[in-house]
Amino acid sequence: MNRDEVIAKWNWMNPQERNIWVAVKVMGKKKSPINYGWISSEGFDHYPKDYSTGMGAAWEVIEHMKKQIFSKRRRYLIELQQLTVFGEGHVIAWPDLIWHMTPERICLAALIATQGKEIEE
Repeated sequence: MNRDEVIAKWNWMNPQERNIWVAVKVMGKKKSPINYGWISSEGFDHYPKDYSTGMGAAWEVIEHMKKQIFSKRRRYLIELQQLTVFGEGHVIAWPDLIWHMTPERICLAALIATQGKEIEE
């Protein structure tokens, strides 16, 4: 998927679908083979965390992305900054960027950074 395809898919999803997508594609979890909309880990099925709506779960995405190879970390930070700057409509300096990050932007940037080989930096 390229960047535009990731964003288009994201925009059509509800929060539950977004959380599943983040859990599977970014966090490396598996979809439950039995329970639709659930994640399977360590032999148990459960709802995915609220990655796209809860800051605590979104912070786990940030921590996970910090452990990725340099090119993915770099792409993630570039995407996060672009999504935040364009989302607010004006330029935001890096130190102040953290005050404008939302769980939705954190997760979308992580998906863009991890999903496409065609995504240009």
